[in-house]
Amino acid sequence: MLAWGYAFYTRALVRILAAIIIFSQLNSLSVAHIILVSFVATVFVTVEQVGRNLDNPFEYSFNDTPLSTICRLIEIDLLEQIGQPCDLKPLTPINGRLD
Repeated sequence: MLAWGYAFYTRALVRILAAIIIFSQLNSLSVAHIILVSFVATVFVTVEQVGRNLDNPFEYSFNDTPLSTICRLIEIDLLEQIGQPCDLKPLTPINGRLD
């Protein structure tokens, strides 16, 4: 519940900031100012979105840490170091994604 509140307030504040930046430049009405301010507002919203996507790296989404692959490689390396026969193969990407 606490994490949801944090994400909600962060998203709301970033969007309010983006709106304030855009509306603060309405008096100038220069095309260059409108484009620049829109770009800055878009950067703020995009950074917030990227932060939300990277918030939990263990949820099995497209940009998460491939823990199964890392554990498999550690297991193969440890078995090789102690001299045990190893029939395991490293995991390969499925549809461009490691699990």
